[in-house]
Amino acid sequence: MGGAPGGGRLRAWLEVLRAPLLLSPVADVLAGWAFAAGTAGRVHWIGSAPMQATPRDLVLAVVAGVCLLAAGMAQNAVVDLEDDRLRKPQRPLARGALGKAPVACVAAALWLIALAAAAAVTRGLLVTATLIVVGTNAYHLALKRWRVPGCLLLGLLRGLDLRLGVLVVVPTVDAGRALSGLVDSPFADATWWYAAYAFAAALFASTDDEPEDSRRGLASSPLVAQILLALGIGLALARLRHAQPWVAVAVSAALLSWALVRIRAATALGSQRLSGAMLSNFYLVTGAIAAGTGPWPGGLLVAALAVLLLLASRQLMRIVPPT
Repeated sequence: MGGAPGGGRLRAWLEVLRAPLLLSPVADVLAGWAFAAGTAGRVHWIGSAPMQATPRDLVLAVVAGVCLLAAGMAQNAVVDLEDDRLRKPQRPLARGALGKAPVACVAAALWLIALAAAAAVTRGLLVTATLIVVGTNAYHLALKRWRVPGCLLLGLLRGLDLRLGVLVVVPTVDAGRALSGLVDSPFADATWWYAAYAFAAALFASTDDEPEDSRRGLASSPLVAQILLALGIGLALARLRHAQPWVAVAVSAALLSWALVRIRAATALGSQRLSGAMLSNFYLVTGAIAAGTGPWPGGLLVAALAVLLLLASRQLMRIVPPT
């Protein structure tokens, strides 16, 4: 079985797991932690009690988030194998660099690691991680063939990723409360706002491999993303009236403005560049959430880390470009 020129088994695994993308759950989970830690002291939510997150709990939540995404990437490679043989023969499984069975086993192992890590923190975290596992399987095995429902689910999964960090700070007393908290807790707004932006980005990116004509119906997706970013800037500035120091609010607004400018600049550079800007803006959006809502100065530190993760991801893209 031959590998691709310039690649070995390690490189093939990095391609299958989409290594450059595996940094984004780190930013998601930490932003969720910052959001809940900065908000928990000012609200009361029946069925939960704010707690001081330990470094161990936060690390386990990050491990869960990264493993959940990596497992989904491996599953995607297995599910798409036949299609890749026809349309993308350069991908690792299609070119024979890796076997289907080992990749499927790694996906299953990553699911188990993620669930074990989540269970070691709180019951609510385990419920949310389980929802991500179920949702990812539903996407790859059924909803992927329908663009809008599939992208809606992808957006929800990104929101749940951020919620992993929330539940490190605000554990739930039972599984039912963990589910109902998705819509009725004071910690749900950032989850859904982030999910909405992720949906718009995923919807536009879903046609990257198709002719330009087929993308015209989705031309509004970047506009929706820009409206969401502008709304986020307004919300960040509105927090000047509340507990956040003006520096944190200004950093939050600046990150969202940067994300907005990146979309505007990429619009003139072609559809794929625009998709890349919208997707990589995940780091800036989560950084803005952390800066604008997180505890002082922890939220700013998470925002700075999100920017560093964005830069690191771009470097990894050059080393292991998507296939």
